[in-house]
Amino acid sequence: MSDKQKVGVVGLGAIGMPLANNLLAAGFDVVGCNRSGSAELEKNGGTWTASPAEVVRQCDIVITVLPNEAALRAVFDGPDGLDAPHKEGLIVIELCTLPIDVKQWASDRLAEAGGIMLDCPISGYPALVEARQAIIFVSGDKEAAEAATAVFDGCTDKHVYLGEFGVGSKLKFVANLLVGVHMVATAEALALAEKAGLDLPRTVEILSDSAAASNMLKNRAPVMRDRDFDNVRAKVETIHKDLKAISEFSHGLGATTPLLDASFSAYNKAIDSGLAKKDMAAIYEVLAGTV
Repeated sequence: MSDKQKVGVVGLGAIGMPLANNLLAAGFDVVGCNRSGSAELEKNGGTWTASPAEVVRQCDIVITVLPNEAALRAVFDGPDGLDAPHKEGLIVIELCTLPIDVKQWASDRLAEAGGIMLDCPISGYPALVEARQAIIFVSGDKEAAEAATAVFDGCTDKHVYLGEFGVGSKLKFVANLLVGVHMVATAEALALAEKAGLDLPRTVEILSDSAAASNMLKNRAPVMRDRDFDNVRAKVETIHKDLKAISEFSHGLGATTPLLDASFSAYNKAIDSGLAKKDMAAIYEVLAGTV
């Protein structure tokens, strides 16, 4: 019998799978769960199971990496949900970007079953996760967070404890506001360059090493330049979902967010134009007037 610590990962998508691989590389036994199975997880030494409840039965710490509110609610529903085993002391590390009230609902439900949920949104695209450079914003019960330190270390080199439950999501909202605005600004600038007749490859090269550079420009401008929107790192529908949550949160506080509002409007048009499943850099098509 293995004496390695078992960690569950519910959701083995673009973020969950590289996180699981990082944990395996760090010496953890990983028990994964998603709707379609995972040959990659099993090939790399992990174990796949069909239900969140079975993950909980095998693991004292479980990570959830889910795409949206419906998916989070689904992993709690019915006899196979995360809370079904009523496991006292279970720690769930919730990595999604979702409205705080949705996470609070899940936390309350888990507490009724004897567990503790930490609000820990992760900031980074798949390649950053693979490189252990994505950052996890940890918030919630401090003792539970400390008990999960080795798991955070297994996932990434960058994690920070921020305080009470919900603070992690608040910081992630601020981070993704910047992501959304920077993405739209990059698209607008390149669309202007194209209309002005500038050579786009040369423009991207020069700007990437200038005072105008940003991570979004360096990482996504080449995607816009090549219109390589089928090679998806983060979907339009994902950033749209995030900006919607951020918009509702900021408006609830009475914050003034003209750049957020404009960016959300642009992504609304991208969704309406059939770009939901494309890489989020496809916002370029909206700003370039090609959709």
